[in-house]
Amino acid sequence: MSKSINRKLIKTIFLSLFFTACAISVAAQRPQEQRQERQSARRERATRGAQTQTIFSEPLTDLEELDIKAGAVIVKNYTVVGTVSGFGGTATVTGYEFVDTQSGRKAYGIGVELEESERSERAALERLYVDYDEMDTLIKSLDYIIRIEKSTTMENFEAQYKTRSDLTVTTFNRTTGTLRAAVSSGFVGRIRIGMTLGNLADFRKLLIDAKTVLDKIK
Repeated sequence: MSKSINRKLIKTIFLSLFFTACAISVAAQRPQEQRQERQSARRERATRGAQTQTIFSEPLTDLEELDIKAGAVIVKNYTVVGTVSGFGGTATVTGYEFVDTQSGRKAYGIGVELEESERSERAALERLYVDYDEMDTLIKSLDYIIRIEKSTTMENFEAQYKTRSDLTVTTFNRTTGTLRAAVSSGFVGRIRIGMTLGNLADFRKLLIDAKTVLDKIK
């Protein structure tokens, strides 16, 4: 009887240790699987970015043209003007002066850096350039779409402005009647930062401040 009990006890202990080891193994695999998923997502995004670069191989702005130029020393002078936080990320505005030391050519404008929050499924960052000659139109267009209250002809509306680099600013109404905005980027693998109209007004103010910085050095 004692031997039978001992065998049952040993069997129970063995099964308990076996299931514990299995649970630990599964728990250990989860972080690894999550890392693999994140790495796979980054590789996929990099592939999409490479495909986009191939499709749109021509630089879209003067700043971008100097930024990617090979065979010359390019000096990049810049001032970080400020950052606006939105739903799911931030938008940072930086004023730039690029100088080609070989030819003496200069390019002025801003970079708008859109960064998704670390809490999002695919935290990512992208910078889009806006040349100086586009800035007045961009600022005026923002002023216009911020003031739109509703569609005059139909139930819903969306007002949108795009720069040459595809920096896109949008205002729209939700089903609740609330007005919202977004700043987005890209052709493929697009980043979109949601904003209130107040956030968008702050973003417009950063553009004005950046233009003031550039006006002082032009």
